[in-house]
Amino acid sequence: MNTEQINITLGVSLILGDVTNLLLYTKKKGPDGKDYYVDRELPFRLRYRLNKNRLLFEKDSKEFQKQRLFALAKYGEATPEGDNVTINDPQKQELFRQEITRMLDIPVSHNIVGIEPEDLDLVKDTDIEISPDAMALFIGYMTNDPELQKDLSTQINLNIVTPPAPPAEKETEPQQETEVKKEEAAETPAPKKTRKPRTKKVKE
Repeated sequence: MNTEQINITLGVSLILGDVTNLLLYTKKKGPDGKDYYVDRELPFRLRYRLNKNRLLFEKDSKEFQKQRLFALAKYGEATPEGDNVTINDPQKQELFRQEITRMLDIPVSHNIVGIEPEDLDLVKDTDIEISPDAMALFIGYMTNDPELQKDLSTQINLNIVTPPAPPAEKETEPQQETEVKKEEAAETPAPKKTRKPRTKKVKE
């Protein structure tokens, strides 16, 4: 099985990881009313490839979340309840946004496993709510299509897709919910209206 090296930014890696997880897992509600995640029905060849790539993107996501919490602790203050962090100082809000932006621009490199042409329709024809831009970016790197390999991290809100924690990763630290005020939590630019994937070549 051939791999392809991709040179991207951390922000793009988070988007690719989000889409990968949404394709692999679906959320259901159990008899006790609690949500849980199960595997989607996919051909083994596609699931295997997606899982190989998921492990790569997941490392980036975990490191980003860890560094994001450090930045919140650095610039924010705990709420009276002590379970959330807010950033009230406008100057610190701007410093926080700048630090997050620098994180998302960090270059990363991964040897990913591409998607077979016969599996492409299974990825495209899905009822999963995924931003068209995010899907275009995903397909661009999974099929080695340079016309779709655009750095759209400045146009896609990272919260536009919310990947579940893979079932096998229960031993990892639970994600801490840090409730930054709406105007303070602008880690990424506000999401623009989605549109169909562009095919215009990237400017050098």
